[in-house]
Amino acid sequence: MRSIILRIETNRGLVLPFAHSHTLQGLVYELLSFDPVLSSGLHNKRDKRTDAMKLFCFSDLRGRYRKNTAERTLVYNGALSFEVRSPNDIIIETIAKSVRDDPLIVINGCECAITGFRIDSPEFPCNILDMRMNTPVTVYRSGADKKRIYYTPEEAEFYEIIRSNLLKKYLLVFGAPYEGELAFTCLDAASCRRVVTRYKGDIINAFLGSYRLEASPQMLAIAYYCGIGSKNSMGFGFVDPPPIQ
Repeated sequence: MRSIILRIETNRGLVLPFAHSHTLQGLVYELLSFDPVLSSGLHNKRDKRTDAMKLFCFSDLRGRYRKNTAERTLVYNGALSFEVRSPNDIIIETIAKSVRDDPLIVINGCECAITGFRIDSPEFPCNILDMRMNTPVTVYRSGADKKRIYYTPEEAEFYEIIRSNLLKKYLLVFGAPYEGELAFTCLDAASCRRVVTRYKGDIINAFLGSYRLEASPQMLAIAYYCGIGSKNSMGFGFVDPPPIQ
């Protein structure tokens, strides 16, 4: 399980819409296209055997930006960073090889350069991970009419579905059911801010906020490297440790 943190620079302002997870997902797939077999497997939605390959998550762009409320855009300037995590080392290795081969990328029509990267692999010696959402977490069930029913941090279903989702990811990664403590709770109700966004035309309800996961070090790693909740490979549920006070 590893992560890769890319340093990105652009000579002119990078303009992204408020809802830009699809654009960043496209960047990840562009970097992964260095390995055609891997890229094809990740795009194959009908083959359940590839589910374990699809376990990755990515951050929002980190760096300075200004909001253009009238046009509903964010304008990024200067050095930026972008992180991808996965329990599948091949994903991280492929991105590293792609960057070494060609450090120039295009994001939403803006030419950028990857000027460096770092591969990291933090471990979790304790049984508690306090986190804040770098990208919002989305939690839902599909009703009988196939419409999604989204849940909020004020509802018990929110935490039940997150725990169930983590158990499924653990089974995919380790090939055995999880046995141990597993508690997911909200640390600060005031921080749980709703984010209503779009992904390819779909309206998605998601939440930022600060949370605590109490589980084995292996399960903490699942949350860190796979993401929390649903749609992680679409830009949701990426966690960061809380800022140092």
